Amino acid sequence: MSSGSGVPMKVLEALAAGVPAVVHPWAAAGLGSDAHEAVAVATNADEWVDTIVDLLSDPHEARDLGRRGRDLWRRVYHPDRVADQIRAVVAEAAGTKTFNV
Repeated sequence: MSSGSGVPMKVLEALAAGVPAVVHPWAAAGLGSDAHEAVAVATNADEWVDTIVDLLSDPHEARDLGRRGRDLWRRVYHPDRVADQIRAVVAEAAGTKTFNV
Protein backbone atom coordinates (compact mmCIF):
# COMPACT_ATOMS: atom_id res chain seq x y z
CA MET A 1 0.00 0.00 0.00
CA SER A 2 1.58 3.24 -1.08
CA SER A 3 -1.22 5.74 -1.17
CA GLY A 4 -3.60 7.38 1.23
CA SER A 5 -2.87 9.25 4.39
CA GLY A 6 -2.61 8.60 8.07
CA VAL A 7 -1.95 5.17 9.48
CA PRO A 8 -3.22 2.01 7.81
CA MET A 9 -5.62 0.06 10.03
CA LYS A 10 -3.47 -3.05 9.67
CA VAL A 11 -0.60 -1.20 11.41
CA LEU A 12 -2.87 -0.13 14.29
CA GLU A 13 -4.19 -3.70 14.57
CA ALA A 14 -0.63 -5.05 14.76
CA LEU A 15 0.28 -2.49 17.43
CA ALA A 16 -2.85 -3.31 19.44
CA ALA A 17 -2.02 -7.01 19.29
CA GLY A 18 1.59 -6.46 20.34
CA VAL A 19 2.88 -7.81 17.03
CA PRO A 20 6.15 -6.26 15.88
CA ALA A 21 5.32 -3.95 12.99
CA VAL A 22 7.57 -3.27 10.03
CA VAL A 23 6.21 -0.25 8.18
CA HIS A 24 6.96 2.01 5.24
CA PRO A 25 8.22 5.53 6.14
CA TRP A 26 4.90 7.16 5.18
CA ALA A 27 3.03 4.88 7.61
CA ALA A 28 5.55 5.68 10.33
CA ALA A 29 5.11 9.40 9.66
CA GLY A 30 1.36 9.00 10.20
CA LEU A 31 2.04 7.58 13.66
CA GLY A 32 3.77 10.74 14.84
CA SER A 33 7.16 11.58 16.22
CA ASP A 34 7.10 9.24 19.23
CA ALA A 35 6.54 6.17 17.03
CA HIS A 36 10.15 5.74 15.87
CA GLU A 37 10.81 3.34 18.75
CA ALA A 38 7.49 1.51 18.38
CA VAL A 39 7.87 0.25 14.81
CA ALA A 40 10.65 -0.84 12.48
CA VAL A 41 10.83 1.24 9.31
CA ALA A 42 11.86 -0.24 5.96
CA THR A 43 11.95 1.69 2.71
CA ASN A 44 12.82 -0.86 0.06
CA ALA A 45 12.59 -4.61 -0.45
CA ASP A 46 16.11 -5.30 0.83
CA GLU A 47 15.43 -3.36 4.04
CA TRP A 48 12.13 -5.22 4.53
CA VAL A 49 13.83 -8.59 4.14
CA ASP A 50 16.73 -7.64 6.43
CA THR A 51 14.43 -6.22 9.09
CA ILE A 52 12.09 -9.21 9.08
CA VAL A 53 15.00 -11.67 9.17
CA ASP A 54 16.54 -9.72 12.07
CA LEU A 55 13.27 -9.84 14.02
CA LEU A 56 12.80 -13.54 13.33
CA SER A 57 16.39 -14.18 14.43
CA ASP A 58 16.06 -12.18 17.64
CA PRO A 59 12.86 -13.10 19.49
CA HIS A 60 13.80 -10.82 22.39
CA GLU A 61 14.01 -7.77 20.09
CA ALA A 62 10.81 -8.80 18.31
CA ARG A 63 9.02 -9.11 21.66
CA ASP A 64 10.43 -5.73 22.75
CA LEU A 65 9.31 -4.04 19.53
CA GLY A 66 5.85 -5.56 19.91
CA ARG A 67 5.66 -4.31 23.52
CA ARG A 68 6.71 -0.80 22.52
CA GLY A 69 4.10 -0.82 19.74
CA ARG A 70 1.39 -1.95 22.16
CA ASP A 71 2.42 0.77 24.62
CA LEU A 72 2.12 3.39 21.85
CA TRP A 73 -1.31 2.04 20.89
CA ARG A 74 -2.51 2.22 24.49
CA ARG A 75 -1.20 5.78 24.90
CA VAL A 76 -2.50 7.21 21.64
CA TYR A 77 -4.87 4.91 19.73
CA HIS A 78 -6.84 2.99 22.38
CA PRO A 79 -10.56 3.63 21.80
CA ASP A 80 -10.92 5.25 25.24
CA ARG A 81 -8.07 7.65 24.46
CA VAL A 82 -9.52 8.51 21.06
CA ALA A 83 -12.96 9.07 22.62
CA ASP A 84 -11.39 11.43 25.19
CA GLN A 85 -9.75 13.41 22.39
CA ILE A 86 -13.02 13.65 20.47
CA ARG A 87 -14.85 14.82 23.58
CA ALA A 88 -12.20 17.47 24.18
CA VAL A 89 -12.47 18.78 20.61
CA VAL A 90 -16.27 18.88 20.78
CA ALA A 91 -16.17 20.63 24.15
CA GLU A 92 -13.70 23.18 22.84
CA ALA A 93 -15.80 23.78 19.73
CA ALA A 94 -18.86 24.25 21.93
CA GLY A 95 -16.98 26.74 24.07
CA THR A 96 -16.94 24.59 27.20
CA LYS A 97 -14.08 22.99 29.02
CA THR A 98 -15.95 20.24 30.83
CA PHE A 99 -13.90 17.32 29.53
CA ASN A 100 -10.37 16.55 30.63
CA VAL A 101 -7.94 14.73 28.39
